[in-house]
Amino acid sequence: MAEPKTRKKWYARPTFLLALIAGWMITIPLADAFGFWVWFVLIAVLVAIDARNPGTKAKPTDLPTTPAPAPVTAEELAVVKPGNGLGFFLSGKAKLDALNLQLAQHKTYQRKLAEEISYFESSLLDLPDFNAATDNEEQLFIAEGVSLVEPRKGKSITESTSRNSGRPFIGVPIGGVFLGASGRSSSKSTSVSTPAVDELTLVEEGGRFIASTQGIAYVGEMFNRKADYSAIIDWTGEGFQLRISASNKGTNWIVIFSRPGDMWVAGALLDAADEIPARALDTSGKATAPEIAAAVAASIAMQNDKFAEAKEIAAADVAAIESHIDLLRKQFPSWVK
Repeated sequence: MAEPKTRKKWYARPTFLLALIAGWMITIPLADAFGFWVWFVLIAVLVAIDARNPGTKAKPTDLPTTPAPAPVTAEELAVVKPGNGLGFFLSGKAKLDALNLQLAQHKTYQRKLAEEISYFESSLLDLPDFNAATDNEEQLFIAEGVSLVEPRKGKSITESTSRNSGRPFIGVPIGGVFLGASGRSSSKSTSVSTPAVDELTLVEEGGRFIASTQGIAYVGEMFNRKADYSAIIDWTGEGFQLRISASNKGTNWIVIFSRPGDMWVAGALLDAADEIPARALDTSGKATAPEIAAAVAASIAMQNDKFAEAKEIAAADVAAIESHIDLLRKQFPSWVK
């Protein structure tokens, strides 16, 4: 079972019993010497430990960072034996808390997935009728709040070595040679610079991504990037990012959208252009308007198939987590409702 990497409550850790025993042994002689109020100090210490241990920083409204566990089978559920309150206190409650958090996060993912799909569908309504495509270039889609990332040279690394000769003296180093009243003594130094490697660098934020019938472009306050569909060698879309490899630029450039729905729209248009021999979403090439409309419709249909698969996987993940909660419910029926 893949559980979230969350920090257990203090009472659910193996060290709790050791801490409790040690505290008990220390408190007994102190209570004999100073009175029963020392026990209240021990309780206050334990409460303070719990207060200082926030456990996980993850929230139910966060997206899940760990995969859902494999679902509990009917055979596994059938052989579960009821546990006692102590077992639930020491281990069951921590598992239940982790599962409830994981369940809430996966349901958050379901909700946000539905929101992004709805945004994708509403964005498609703004696209023109490709059955009426012409030779003129036309803007199809604009995404705001886009960042530009590119490979840039990192910092060079310089390493220096020095070698001293002659007898010890006190002098002043100037230009690699020691000058002073000590006579014949010198120091030689050698520097070796390692060329910097390319690093992905955030170039600009707050730009716009524009997709037209001829190609795509990033338009920022200081930087612009453009690539016609016919010049794009390869592209990859994942999450919020779209990586472009174009023949008119020696290095790749990456745009990061503010939401995945924007990337899906851009990907659908790029997919459609890939299926047209003229590599354009207008009739300036040899493609006809019906052929362009058919390519766009096929690309959207393929994206919808991916959405259906994502929904199915998300629902299966939620069901798997709920099956583990059912397992705990059968194991600790008095404590898990």
